[in-house]
Amino acid sequence: MAFPLHDHLVQSLLTAVLPLSSLRMRFPAAPFREFIPMGRDEMKKIKTMVLLLGALLLQAALLTACDPRRPAVKKTDPDAANREDTPAAAPPVTDPSNLPPYILTHADAEKLRSPLVLAFVPDPLPKTPDVPSYQGLEAFRGFVQEFLNRAMLLPALAPGRRLSVFVEDDPTINAFADGYQRIVVQRGAVEGMDQASMLELLCHETAHSTRNHVAAQVPIADQVFGTKAAPSAAYESVMNEANAYLNQQTVNGVYTHAKASYAAIQQRLLAVVAPYNTANKRSESEADIVGAFTCAQMGVSPAAYLSAFKRGSEIIAASMAGVKSPESIADGTKLQVPPGEMENFFYYLFYLDTHPTHEERIEQISRLTDVIQKEFKPSPPLIAEWKQNTGSFLDSSAIALIGDEAALTGRIVLQGLDGAPAVIMPPLDPREKALRSRIRTPQN
Repeated sequence: MAFPLHDHLVQSLLTAVLPLSSLRMRFPAAPFREFIPMGRDEMKKIKTMVLLLGALLLQAALLTACDPRRPAVKKTDPDAANREDTPAAAPPVTDPSNLPPYILTHADAEKLRSPLVLAFVPDPLPKTPDVPSYQGLEAFRGFVQEFLNRAMLLPALAPGRRLSVFVEDDPTINAFADGYQRIVVQRGAVEGMDQASMLELLCHETAHSTRNHVAAQVPIADQVFGTKAAPSAAYESVMNEANAYLNQQTVNGVYTHAKASYAAIQQRLLAVVAPYNTANKRSESEADIVGAFTCAQMGVSPAAYLSAFKRGSEIIAASMAGVKSPESIADGTKLQVPPGEMENFFYYLFYLDTHPTHEERIEQISRLTDVIQKEFKPSPPLIAEWKQNTGSFLDSSAIALIGDEAALTGRIVLQGLDGAPAVIMPPLDPREKALRSRIRTPQN
């Protein structure tokens, strides 16, 4: 093999190597004479040949090491992982082992991507009349309906939906979807939310429709709450117990809170309705993630979606300032309950637990960001159009405008007696009332 080295380098190497052949080496003579009978001259020749062969091998090794065409050997640095200038490998994303059954894992989220939108399955119960839409926000309603239906034509959202949008004249900050491709946005949400949080809310409600959540929950609701034709004995029993408690504790419109008795009945109620609560929480978890997928297809990044979700939660929390859970009412508290609010007060005390906590929802979206990223389509025209056309309706500083006025959100104030603090409770949700009266309800 020829190497492109200068002659003087070759000569210097040979000068350093070849003299090795002149070294005197002693071999034991007796063993050689036993196996290879030869004279002293032949032995010298063999020694010389062995030395020459070794010199040639050493020469070849040295010349190879000096060849400029030889690729450099990549050296490993055992401390590279601990140096700041070396980017650390992204750790594998894992799901906690103790997730509640209604919170999604990575495998669950991946399954929701294919297909992202299910073929429409209507609520098996007869369709209810449309909600009268608030005419003061007709322009907003018309744009949102047209916008969502064009979004449903995106290839990733096939087979899509043909959605009808209504704005309900209700000061509560909320929205809901029913089992008939209808989305109802309450006036308070339009007046109280900004552009990003409203789009997140609409994607969430659209996801309830595209995943057929209402229709899927009908068998569970029938089992838990019963129907007019087949009442649920367990649910009827605990509701009768709750009614008897409220009647016993209310005299001349004044309710006296018996903390221990109340808590025992409420725990029995939650045990009876646990299958429905778990299924509903699972639907909410799915709607959060499928809503994120839907928004991502419109051009909303996972980080922007999470930020909008947090912002919307802050706005809703601010709108419900002062509302407390019935568990926080001190034992013996006396409250004046107007006759027209007794039904609302009953549902306030004996509530369902249908949504994951705010912390659980934030954790889920944050943990599944890598899955949401797979649906992200940067800079499509839809997101730019949303920002351009909704700014006049949705106030970016809405959260600062909410204040504590009960009239704005429909909250109800029950005056305390004997120095007890007032209790603020949310308005009666007609959808929950319908459900608990064994009539099907939309999904919010």
